[in-house]
Amino acid sequence: MKEPSPFDLNHSIQEWRESLAKSPAFSRENLDELESHLRDSVHTLVETGLSKQQAFQAAVQRCGNRKQLATAFKNASPIGAFRKLLAVTSALLALMFGAVSYWLFYLTDGRYAISRPDGSILYVVTTTRGWLIFLSDVLITLVLLWVASRLLKRSRRRVNHA
Repeated sequence: MKEPSPFDLNHSIQEWRESLAKSPAFSRENLDELESHLRDSVHTLVETGLSKQQAFQAAVQRCGNRKQLATAFKNASPIGAFRKLLAVTSALLALMFGAVSYWLFYLTDGRYAISRPDGSILYVVTTTRGWLIFLSDVLITLVLLWVASRLLKRSRRRVNHA
């Protein structure tokens, strides 16, 4: 009967690291840091009397699974926070742009008027042109809301793929 192969700690750590690297939530620096913590934990557990294999399994369990680690690193990531801020800002700009457009078009009977400082009217956008401007404003508002929703979905998807 064949004897089981001896446990190779470095190989096991490399496989663990490669499984984490499949997630986009981890950068190379993140993986280096996690590996360092894992090695320290294994070393401490071996000193308490566990075998290398038992110490490795316990250390991996203490670290948490890939999804938990990805969530923790994503929440600490400034990129994820920036995406959320950008999404909220886009949504607020869209709502503000839509409200101003509504006010300019509907409350002025479809006429945008540009006046001089002395009060005389410089230019009036007629109802037909007003509709075109209003529709372009609505389109810009919808694009801003779409951008906001895509940014939020992308930041959520990074964690879900972990």
